[in-house]
Amino acid sequence: MFHAGWYGWPGYGGFGIFPYGGLIMGILLLLILGAVLYSVLRNRNTSREAPSSLDILKKRLARGEISKEEYRELLEELKD
Repeated sequence: MFHAGWYGWPGYGGFGIFPYGGLIMGILLLLILGAVLYSVLRNRNTSREAPSSLDILKKRLARGEISKEEYRELLEELKD
């Protein structure tokens, strides 16, 4: 007779009747973790709205990148 001891049945590497159970569970865990991370990161990027051209124009005026005259000209072009 054989002695199974701490390692399960002989020839199964200590995982009982599933010789590669630990490896399969590790791969499944990584796949699930990757799917969750992908979902979270994808939703984070799509939740932001793109700033409108008017918002960009206002920010440029506030930062001093354009003058009030240029602001008015560009604002008229945006209205067209």
